[in-house]
Amino acid sequence: MGAIPVEALARQHGRPLTEADRQAIDQGVRGAAYKIIAGKGATWFGIGGGIARLVQAIAADERAVLTVSTLTPEVEGVRDIALSLPRVIGAGGAGDALWPDLDDGERAALKRSAAILRAAAEGLRPA
Repeated sequence: MGAIPVEALARQHGRPLTEADRQAIDQGVRGAAYKIIAGKGATWFGIGGGIARLVQAIAADERAVLTVSTLTPEVEGVRDIALSLPRVIGAGGAGDALWPDLDDGERAALKRSAAILRAAAEGLRPA
């Protein structure tokens, strides 16, 4: 939630996070689109709901913390990459990112993800 590490949130709720829990979260996030497609036939329902929530936060200047992807100047040494992070959303759009407190393994995984995204973006540029 926001920038609270998932491990700290689990501890606050009396449920220490196990490696199996971490793997289940990872697989759940990676497979979410497939579950939506299986249940609804397409992902646009989830996309529509997400967009509606963003519009509400902007229109009401809620300054809500929502995860959105914007161009990020630098992430673990990878420059100018679009990355989804919790950000403050209000009338001015996506504001400051709330950087999560990552452990070494999470930081390394984030760097790998940013590098993969950078390489994919480079591959889309015209020669």
